[in-house]
Amino acid sequence: MNKFKVVATTVTFGKFNDAPVERLREAGCEITTNKKGRPLTEEEIIQQSKEADALIVGTDKVTKNVINNLDDSVKIIAKHGVGFDSIDLEAAKQRKIFVTNVPGANSNEVADLAIGFLISLARNIPIGNKEVREGIWNKRPGISMKGKTIGVIGTGAIGSEVIKRTTGFDMKVLAYDLIQNPEVINLGAEYVDKEKLLKESDFITLHIPDTPETHHFIGKHELEITKENVLIINAARAGLVDRTAIDKALTDEKIRGYAIDDYEEEPTPYLEIFNHDNVIASPHIGATTIDANLTMGNGAVDCVLAIKDGKRPPEKNIRNGM
Repeated sequence: MNKFKVVATTVTFGKFNDAPVERLREAGCEITTNKKGRPLTEEEIIQQSKEADALIVGTDKVTKNVINNLDDSVKIIAKHGVGFDSIDLEAAKQRKIFVTNVPGANSNEVADLAIGFLISLARNIPIGNKEVREGIWNKRPGISMKGKTIGVIGTGAIGSEVIKRTTGFDMKVLAYDLIQNPEVINLGAEYVDKEKLLKESDFITLHIPDTPETHHFIGKHELEITKENVLIINAARAGLVDRTAIDKALTDEKIRGYAIDDYEEEPTPYLEIFNHDNVIASPHIGATTIDANLTMGNGAVDCVLAIKDGKRPPEKNIRNGM
């Protein structure tokens, strides 16, 4: 009898914690992991998934083309993490393939990164670190956090955690989302429309998926109506911000700084925005902590092993209405 074959295309599955991989081995699975150190191309996913029963994916683009070219043996695409906007849910449903994720697995970690970005930009930490190492003693004035207004776009699992962290800075919180979260209202956040948030916020942080409705949520018009010297944090998806518009706003010194953790292509080529000292760019590390990696790995394995045992994945993990 052939072993149940699991193909992990994500770079970080089993990289920092062996436990999820060992669970699969102990269950009698054959496991293939990503040795390339980057997300796989569509063709690579198709080729590596031959005769697979399950895929564990990361930020790879699991498009309709990929899904339609998977072998009939594939029964589940398990996201090693939370965001599933890179997976064609409807195409998977048509092929009767479960799509799962691990809700809440990295909410705290991404929120931590967003606040880290904010403090780093507000206090000029990256450029200060660089200059000291170069023998330059330049005490650049930063801006204080206390009493400022932060605009949080998206108040789900991650956005709500960001708001919790802002309470320690005694900030005024403006929130924007299609669905109001009672938890953040109880924390003192005020729900406002998009325009009010943009016009009144000293800091803006994005925590929504990149969909046709939200693509370039921050563009030329939005940047024209923001406060002078606003800081913008994007620990969500690259497509939420128009890169050409943000580059011009930085060049024109309309905004004080920008931080980004996600890119349209990964690893990213050199981008024009990298020329600005007040841009922080990190290599998609929002979910990359040892703790979150273990949670994501075990959550994905829970779903895969349920399929192996002839069961449905836990209902809370299923994302495509199967």
